Amino acid sequence: MTADRDQIDALLDAIASGPRSRVGLSEVDMDDLFYFSAMQLSLHDVVSLVQARGYQVESASERGAVVRFGDESREKCHWAPFSLTGWPPEETEELRRKGVQSAFCVSHHPVTIDALLPMLRVVLEEFGGWVGNDSVGFGPFFDLSDIGRFRYHESKG
Repeated sequence: MTADRDQIDALLDAIASGPRSRVGLSEVDMDDLFYFSAMQLSLHDVVSLVQARGYQVESASERGAVVRFGDESREKCHWAPFSLTGWPPEETEELRRKGVQSAFCVSHHPVTIDALLPMLRVVLEEFGGWVGNDSVGFGPFFDLSDIGRFRYHESKG
């Protein structure tokens, strides 16, 4: 559990260091996607939901949570609240138009994206919102109707 808290702290420090920072956890690069909601949500809201739906929460604090979504060691993700403050207006224009009130960075091992999508579907079913990319403007965006087709933006990393 201590290692997971250290990983969460490393992730949060990297996110705080600025836009587009790549995060290495456990010596493996992680991919980031972003969950946005027009609802005012806390990390606790999201973690409580996924835990109630059967996902294992390995560790959680107000700064982040590690949630397992499969049996393989790499089938886990790191949820962290994400602030849109300080980003250039052109990068957050679409989010303002959508009325985004809450944002979370979800980091995961690159090869696990397809296994992660069912958890994202659970969150979208309960809270609505959109999943976006780690790209300029965070697009393209996916919602409940098309989350199964999520793919990273072509110019990503």
